[in-house]
Amino acid sequence: MYTFGQLPLVDGVCTTVGELGETVTVDQGADAARLCTLNGSAAVHALVGLDTLVRVGPDHRIASGTLHSRPPDCP
Repeated sequence: MYTFGQLPLVDGVCTTVGELGETVTVDQGADAARLCTLNGSAAVHALVGLDTLVRVGPDHRIASGTLHSRPPDCP
């Protein structure tokens, strides 16, 4: 199973928008990455349950760049 495209959402609201080092600090970026990871874990849990996971593969990446597609509540 793969999950991708996670955004830093809390209760459906985007918490962090911007470019790391420009409008987003390193600490804010780290917090956003944690939220993305938690949201990905929640997506997996909703489908198969986290208790069924045997391992998380080494192909975990955080992509950098400009967000080209945003949900309606992420300005």
